[in-house]
Amino acid sequence: MSQVTGGELVVRGLKAEGVQHIFSLSGGSIVPIYNACAEHGIRVLITRNEQSAAYMADAWGKLTGKPGVCVVTTGPAVLNALSGVATAYFADNPMLLISGHTDYATFDLGAMQEMDQIATTRPMVKWSRLVTDRRRIPEYMASAYRHALTGRPGPVHLDLPGDVLDGTCDAAEVSAVAHERSRTASGMRGDSAMIRKAVGLLHQAERPVILAGRGVAWSHGEEALRQFADMTHIPYFSKEDDLGCVSHPHALYAGLGTTRVNPVARRIALADVVLVLGMQVDFRSGFGRPPFFGADARVIRVDEVAEAIGDRLPVDAGIVADCRSALFDLVAEAQRLDWTRPSWIAGLDDAEREVRDLWEKAARSDRRPVHPLRLCQEVFTFMGERDVIVSDGGDIGQWAKIAAHPRHPRNWLTVGPILGIGNGIPYAMAAKLARPEARVALISGDGSFGFAGMEYDIAVKEKIPFVTVVSTDLYWGIIRHAQIRDFGPDRTFGTDLGMTRYDKVAEALGGYGEFVEDPREIRPALQRAFDAGVPACINVPTEFTNPFLADNYGVKF
Repeated sequence: MSQVTGGELVVRGLKAEGVQHIFSLSGGSIVPIYNACAEHGIRVLITRNEQSAAYMADAWGKLTGKPGVCVVTTGPAVLNALSGVATAYFADNPMLLISGHTDYATFDLGAMQEMDQIATTRPMVKWSRLVTDRRRIPEYMASAYRHALTGRPGPVHLDLPGDVLDGTCDAAEVSAVAHERSRTASGMRGDSAMIRKAVGLLHQAERPVILAGRGVAWSHGEEALRQFADMTHIPYFSKEDDLGCVSHPHALYAGLGTTRVNPVARRIALADVVLVLGMQVDFRSGFGRPPFFGADARVIRVDEVAEAIGDRLPVDAGIVADCRSALFDLVAEAQRLDWTRPSWIAGLDDAEREVRDLWEKAARSDRRPVHPLRLCQEVFTFMGERDVIVSDGGDIGQWAKIAAHPRHPRNWLTVGPILGIGNGIPYAMAAKLARPEARVALISGDGSFGFAGMEYDIAVKEKIPFVTVVSTDLYWGIIRHAQIRDFGPDRTFGTDLGMTRYDKVAEALGGYGEFVEDPREIRPALQRAFDAGVPACINVPTEFTNPFLADNYGVKF
């Protein structure tokens, strides 16, 4: 009788799903998975921290639409990975976390690193299972992918004891699963009566607006959104981490739907009808309350998850459907009617011009230290449409959003609604692996760089070239701004970083580094860094300033 290990069965499931890479940090319980990966040609990329492995899996999911796979060992390794898992969960990114566990034979005997890993991950995943019978691994693998990819995407977790992975069973006893038949790719169509009601509300509106979220990008509904906006002349916004809803500049796109960095978004409060497409209603959209939304606004909401309809935001028409299908149904219904351009668009256009004028001086400034908006502008104008840009940091993350122009859904990476930092370097590495033909640039804060700077060691050894541009403003800036605002400039405890040569860190680990003080030298430095063909770091001293707190204490623009 042919014998097969649990680790082999796990990797067969990964292979059936087309997995090319797993992101991991070595541990005794998961060695059988590594061994099987070698047999099946799956690349095992070992990071310096499980947090980085999880962030790489998160980025892989967003870039490819397929779950990134993070494999970690027991106990502390699972805890280290949770930042990346939670980031994927709150941003609706598909991920598969596979954790080793203490041997099943020693459960509840006080084994080394034993902990309830299912209970630990459950609040941060869509689905989590402990596998105790290796013969059932194929069906658990198929179920994991089904849960990660159907409905609203998200992370899932499989917990596998070491003796389940290492032991063998008769291949004839293993459950047979055809992965291509384990789930459907069919989208969900919305109720026709609700579609008609939604179009009727929008047609009667004087000040309609669309808020587009991740559901548009995940359902590949960008073109349908454009068609609907063009037909109805309704302006639309996207969320901070949902720039991918807009694949290129469009006359009706009004920018980010957040007042934090886009003053135009204050006009959303004037809308009389709001169409919310696959978007989380959270702190970035005023928790669904005034003053972000008008108190009397009529609301239409589209979401694949029925429970999301009406969540935090009362609705007048709720459509349970994937956004792409719903938008095409809305287009079909809307084409029966005559649409005129809402007069309030002129006011939005004026507001956009005011915002552009507000930031233009800073974006073109030659002063030193470099203004962070000038730094971001240089990066964005240097990079091509098909290149990938990553942002990571507090203040610099906000400036990057201001500088960002519409990019393809899979070419812009931010951390999402959890608003953590330290994801940038792992994101950039994963982006280069997922898009080897593209250039990858990371705009990072100096504080953020410290979380995963040692991953340059891995990037060099694994030959994963990307360029980090560090905005070195010497502080944990976004916290220091609040300290100054609330307590005064002499009460800024714990927020000093100082001038660190991050470029030299990259060089010491085998990469390329430059220190650039003149804003006119940023683009030439970017070219040299990419030409070096190795992981690179450009360190740029920047002005300590913040876009949405500046008016509170007189920072210059």
